[in-house]
Amino acid sequence: MLAFGNTTEPIHRANASEFKRKDLSEISSVVCADALLEPVRLAPSASNTQTWFFSGDLDVITVSRKKLNLLKAQLYGKMNQIDIGIALFHLWLSLDHQGKVISYDFEKDAAPSGYEFMAKVKII
Repeated sequence: MLAFGNTTEPIHRANASEFKRKDLSEISSVVCADALLEPVRLAPSASNTQTWFFSGDLDVITVSRKKLNLLKAQLYGKMNQIDIGIALFHLWLSLDHQGKVISYDFEKDAAPSGYEFMAKVKII
């Protein structure tokens, strides 16, 4: 959706506390990755569901998506796949900003319980 015209409220938020987002501990088990994953935490997602989860370490981060029940899968399934792309892009932006180069690996691998594997991000 795209809106045109002037707003009655500011379009930029003053600080991160104004975002309705999960804590990093809810979406990541990667140790010492707060600065790296903060832009991903603030990334938009369908209905602010943030179904992504990051595991691994600072060399290889595994990106997973929460398994949805039958009803939620029908409502959000396609949107959650788009959300993963948004999260991966924000992760790339964060790493690029820090001068790091990455590669993606989409070959199926293990994911934490309750999640399905989406991609591995290898930091070079």
